[in-house]
Amino acid sequence: MDFETIQSLVSTRIRVVRAEQGITQNEMCHILGISKKTLVEIEKGRKPANWPTIVAFVSLFKDSPTVQYTLGDRNPIECLQTYSRKTVFQKENYYDSLDEYWKPIIEHEGYSLQKHYIHNHYRVVDRSLNVYMRSTDYKETYQFLERIS
Repeated sequence: MDFETIQSLVSTRIRVVRAEQGITQNEMCHILGISKKTLVEIEKGRKPANWPTIVAFVSLFKDSPTVQYTLGDRNPIECLQTYSRKTVFQKENYYDSLDEYWKPIIEHEGYSLQKHYIHNHYRVVDRSLNVYMRSTDYKETYQFLERIS
């Protein structure tokens, strides 16, 4: 997945989430910090949301089933973070990512290199499912796995 795909997917879901949440256009404009003209253009498919709008939308509506489904995880911010930064190194507790989206590729000395089956990015986790690294680059992820295991 690339920026244009994320931009297209998220832009087409803003109206759906607004309806799902019972939010008016004026309220959504206030929440996202955009003009009504911009929101109408996005909702009608005339223009895609820009990156700041996408980040604000996903951050503020990350609990929406539509946003979670669209980005393939219960933590849609992780998807944005990985694709915007390409690689994320940080140990974080496993909090709510659905295992069903992650396919183990390599298991080695208590660590697992996994691939997200929808978005095709990678992560390294331990047996407790603590995430140590996420990346869009398989080779970089594999090298990280070799270093820590």
